[in-house]
Amino acid sequence: MGTTRPALLGLLLAFALAGPVAGQSPYDMPKPLGGPIVGLDGKIMTGLDRQVSPWSGSIEFGLNGNQGNVDILKIRSGLGVKYDDPSDYFDFNAVYVLTKYQENSIEQKALASVRNEVYFSNSLAWYAQGALEYDEFLTVDFLLGAHNGLSLTAYNANNTRLKLRGGFGTAWQYGGSIDEWVPELQFGTDLDYALTARTKISLSADYYPEIRNFARYRVRGRAAIEVLLDQELNLLIRVGVLDRYNEPRFGKKANDLDYFLTIVFGF
Repeated sequence: MGTTRPALLGLLLAFALAGPVAGQSPYDMPKPLGGPIVGLDGKIMTGLDRQVSPWSGSIEFGLNGNQGNVDILKIRSGLGVKYDDPSDYFDFNAVYVLTKYQENSIEQKALASVRNEVYFSNSLAWYAQGALEYDEFLTVDFLLGAHNGLSLTAYNANNTRLKLRGGFGTAWQYGGSIDEWVPELQFGTDLDYALTARTKISLSADYYPEIRNFARYRVRGRAAIEVLLDQELNLLIRVGVLDRYNEPRFGKKANDLDYFLTIVFGF
């Protein structure tokens, strides 16, 4: 017994020392016994000195329905990928919505957009943009658009960033009265505002008038507020509206307004 107690005490001490090391997060700044970590510039590094990746993304999902006397199911899902760097900006967003009533589809649509901005100064960039819209229950089933032009970061300080853009391109509609690529202009804006450390507001709008007839135009607008629920899981709740205005109407209402509440998983 006298010989086993020192061995047992040594084993317990080894576990006690190994526990904090094994439990240390890979994102925590290590704390060597010799003193603080000094960077290449000679300054003491802290946990705030970790480089943030320019890549980010999110997956959103919303579901509601009823089963019984009336069977209704509505699903909304989405994917977003963003690259935000001082010299390059890339943004991709896609949303799919399906609504069933008594086992029959009464709403099915998919919306996707991608935009890349390449900066040649601190605030001025050239952008290229593509968009796809599919809506089964509109006269125009498909809409494809491609545009390019100049983007200006009009304000970027503290918790606010405002962008303005203007350019031209073309759009093609399937199912309407015009079966050709139609040249059109584009004027748009984006506003991101961090209301608090856990709350963000985003606004976006684009106006597309036809070059040959300014009385015909499209408007796309989106507004959303995001609230961070869990920082470790990067879990958010998103409440917003999406507005699509089309002129001429093709016998349908000109305005389609979607409002939504979804859970968002960031990555």
